Amino acid sequence: KCAKFLFSSHSRYNEFPPISEDELEAALATLYSQRLLTAVGFGTGALIYLMENLKAEDGVIEYLTDIMNGPKRFVYSTHDIVDTIGMVSPFTPAEEQKQAVISALKNPVSILTGGPGTGKTQTVSTIINTIKTLSSTAVIAMCAPTGKAAVRMSELTGSKKSSTIHRLLGIGNPQKELGVGELICDFLVVDEFSMVDIQLCERLFRCVCTHARVIIVGDDNQLPSVGPGLV
Repeated sequence: KCAKFLFSSHSRYNEFPPISEDELEAALATLYSQRLLTAVGFGTGALIYLMENLKAEDGVIEYLTDIMNGPKRFVYSTHDIVDTIGMVSPFTPAEEQKQAVISALKNPVSILTGGPGTGKTQTVSTIINTIKTLSSTAVIAMCAPTGKAAVRMSELTGSKKSSTIHRLLGIGNPQKELGVGELICDFLVVDEFSMVDIQLCERLFRCVCTHARVIIVGDDNQLPSVGPGLV
């Protein structure tokens, strides 16, 4: 498979001499011995990873499990959520939108997804306003992978607190960089999640405290991440 990929008609490597199976195996063995690559599984079904990517995937599982199992500071009844939606929503939400708000306030992790014009932004705004009405002291953190997406989220939800994920976590600033569980909030809303790669995803879940509820917003038909992983 490796040779077929390298020497296909679309590859710029096809002008070089072919690589034998023995040479490919020797190259892989060298990368394994230097712990640059690792494999999960055996034989033809093995998945070959860069070490840092596999570590990131395992980290996502570990930290996501902690968030799922962590006790939450605010607990709501479905009845109270539905009543509050009717008070704070400037529009009549569809049943799916109501269920999305209920899910966001009751579950440790929720995914809000849909194509353009399906009401994601309205639903996020309703989620935020419902939280503020039910729990005025709840801490809500909002972020997105890019500055443009963060600004758009602030404008559409009426909140000035949205930032890039990097800025929220202090990535690139040793004095402000957050460690495990140091992102203290009761709700974390992450928009445009399709653009989040596996490294950034692991970093985000690592930093968020276990008593937070995480609300992931996005569209799987939007731009994929530049970095590795289709999170």
